[in-house]
Amino acid sequence: MLQAAKSRVPTPHNFTKSYKSKHFSNRLRQQRLWNIFKLPEPDFQLQARLAIELAVGQAFGVDQVELSTDKRGQRRIAFARQVAMYLAHVVCGLTMTDVGRMFGRDRTTVAHACQKIEQRRDHVQFDRALDLLAWAVPVMVQRPSAYRVTH
Repeated sequence: MLQAAKSRVPTPHNFTKSYKSKHFSNRLRQQRLWNIFKLPEPDFQLQARLAIELAVGQAFGVDQVELSTDKRGQRRIAFARQVAMYLAHVVCGLTMTDVGRMFGRDRTTVAHACQKIEQRRDHVQFDRALDLLAWAVPVMVQRPSAYRVTH
């Protein structure tokens, strides 16, 4: 199941170095993810947001709440937020407007974040870390019980 899902979901390696794919529109990527995970649109966006916030928060040592705060704050939080917005747009196929709403930002801020992250993909270590996050997010969306906090 996972292997089939990974082969059907476009990853950053399937695309050119540009965040705008020549082969897949954002809507098509989003539709493919919805078909794989069988989630209605609002549930998909919520699950994607939770998965991205958890994965990026763990990877960058940032609290999940800090990713969507209004303050500009520290560099590490801003960079983690840029990575999260990039993943939401590229991996989950959400529109820049939807990603902006998700993180309380404007769509132009999301475009800027995607450009910044694409520029940093030239660094091998960062590219590998981003690939790992890009692989983990769809898995977490598929299995939301894996990251739910229970008391």
